[in-house]
Amino acid sequence: MRVLFAFIVVLCFGTPLFSQQAADTATFTPMFKRGVKYQIKTNIGTVHSGFVVNETKEFITLEYRSTQDRLEIRKSEILSFKVMSQKENKVEDALGENPHADSYILSSTAFPFEAGSSRSNTHWLLIQNIDYAFNENWAITMNSFLFYPTSVGFKAHFKIDAMNYIGANGFVMGDILAKTSSRSAVALWGFNGFGKYTHGTTNNNFTIMGGVLGINSELLPGLTSNPFINLGFANVSYCNRFAKHVSVNAEAWFFPQSQGGIGGLSIKWLRDEHLAWNFGCYMLIENYTTSLAPSLNTMPIPYLGYYRKFD
Repeated sequence: MRVLFAFIVVLCFGTPLFSQQAADTATFTPMFKRGVKYQIKTNIGTVHSGFVVNETKEFITLEYRSTQDRLEIRKSEILSFKVMSQKENKVEDALGENPHADSYILSSTAFPFEAGSSRSNTHWLLIQNIDYAFNENWAITMNSFLFYPTSVGFKAHFKIDAMNYIGANGFVMGDILAKTSSRSAVALWGFNGFGKYTHGTTNNNFTIMGGVLGINSELLPGLTSNPFINLGFANVSYCNRFAKHVSVNAEAWFFPQSQGGIGGLSIKWLRDEHLAWNFGCYMLIENYTTSLAPSLNTMPIPYLGYYRKFD
């Protein structure tokens, strides 16, 4: 059973999910904080109040949370602006929107994507996750190990209201060169599908997740005569951004059939809107129904993550 559980860990987290963004490539210094509510007066006398959701070199985009309508304003037409009081700005706090809120450590949130965006997330500098978003709700996801592709799938994220979001992920894992080489290899390693629910703002939120991991039985001979070994799992993750450049993240993964689990804690350094580093550790729990006490078999595993967005 220990071998099976170790194999689950390698498959589950050795095939991550990635994202990149393609937008205005021009370099500029942002004037506004995303996620903060502003009152903006233009040179023709109009006044607009809304949350900044996007900014480029020439434009800003405001969102009216009550109707979810959006308005694009040319920066050259702005006469003056001010941040609304914190009492008026209840949805996001004064830190502004967290630009790296889509992921915790290994798990992810259900916040909507930025249309046409892409980003990459690297674990232990070995496993790379990349997503490309077609729109706010749908993205394609690919995973690689040392730049060798290992999985492909999709992500679907939907906004219920200002504080609640739902999503689903699905992908298949395998060896893309298994049938093109002389070596004996299993082409399809398995599949993974799960749903998730996120509550909160980009600075303070939690996500609950549950799904099924299917492992090709050829990879673990003798355990079953079925084509796949199907294992259920659950996850709870939490993020708290308590400073402009720092957030704390926590995760707990549970695998009921193997009675094993994984717990992780990290500090994410948000260098800027495009770069973030994640420093933390994970601990394996072999049998959480018996004891949660650490042992030589559950020594903390150091974690290092590198996150990048491309504009």
